[in-house]
Amino acid sequence: MRPIPAIAGDHAEIVYVQTETLFAQWINAVASGATAVIMLAVYWSSDVRGAVGVWAAAIIVHVAIWLGLTFKWRRLSDQRTNASIWRNAYLSLMVVNGLLWGSGAVLTIPNGSADQSVFATIMVLGAVAMTFPYSIHYPSFLAFQVPTTLGGGLGFALSASSTGWVIGAMSLILCVGMGELGRQLGGRLLAASRLSIVNAELAARLTSQADDLREANEQLARLTLTDPLTSLGNRRAMMQALRAERGNPRCSFLSIDVDHFKSYNDSFGHAAGDDCLKAVSAILIGIAAKVEGVAVRQGGEEFGLVLHDATSRTVAQLGEKIRGTVERAHLDNSMLKRPITVSIGFATGLDGRSVDELMGVADAALYRAKHQGRNRVCGPDTGNEPARGLRA
Repeated sequence: MRPIPAIAGDHAEIVYVQTETLFAQWINAVASGATAVIMLAVYWSSDVRGAVGVWAAAIIVHVAIWLGLTFKWRRLSDQRTNASIWRNAYLSLMVVNGLLWGSGAVLTIPNGSADQSVFATIMVLGAVAMTFPYSIHYPSFLAFQVPTTLGGGLGFALSASSTGWVIGAMSLILCVGMGELGRQLGGRLLAASRLSIVNAELAARLTSQADDLREANEQLARLTLTDPLTSLGNRRAMMQALRAERGNPRCSFLSIDVDHFKSYNDSFGHAAGDDCLKAVSAILIGIAAKVEGVAVRQGGEEFGLVLHDATSRTVAQLGEKIRGTVERAHLDNSMLKRPITVSIGFATGLDGRSVDELMGVADAALYRAKHQGRNRVCGPDTGNEPARGLRA
């Protein structure tokens, strides 16, 4: 069998598994008490019924303590912390249990009739057989199995049977054989337990790594959809938002451009230009939050706003609100070196036309606003569009 790799906390977890497995054998306690009562009934007519009665009473008391400790273990809130102490307590239970059953075998097997002796032997062997689950903690297994088996052998050796000493010798061989069988079984149970613990630890690590990977992917996805300067969505985010509205007759798009930005950038430097763009983006973020829109930076000094539910009239009003807020921004924003304005073009309705067509209509309206003197809002127009050289 390949060795199971150790992990952090492996020993403590193994001790807990051993203790939990031992205390799970409460049915053995019940069987022990029931068997003692039956033995007393079977030997009631014998000369040793008084001694058997004392023995049975001792077994009943031991069973009561056993079940009481099992109940208390089940109610512990910190089982893993105290598992080693409770495992040792269970070992003590098995030492006492083994001595009781070994002495019971010595008491009953040589002092009864042939039928009574056979019955006592079957009960002792049955008790030994039921202890194999204890092999997960080998000392607990031996604590019961050795005195009980040897007690049975001694009982036969003391009996009047001519073959009693032979059976006693065979009991010694049986004790050794069962001890070795318990050792092998316990080793396999421990290996299986360790493997289960390792698998649980690996599963937890894989889950944690999967969570980290998912978080990293989500962060990467956010980065691919975010403009690093303004923290607005970028053009890709804008296209995603618009494509999600295909067929929506009330979807609207505003194309927003900072007027004379090149002049502002050349006059005050790139840092001031960045501050100007951040000031505009802050205004758009605030307005977008109120109308449940998606504010984006398309590139350079050009921004956009996607609306899910709006009419041409409400879009025009919103565009005018944006224009007026930007125009007054220098009064409250010390980052702005001079007053700034924006030109806005908008279009409404994605029913019957593509996203590119909607953006084209808004873009044409923006150029019309530039052509008409900037610092204004224009909607769709069915007339000839102006030349597109007046963007700045």
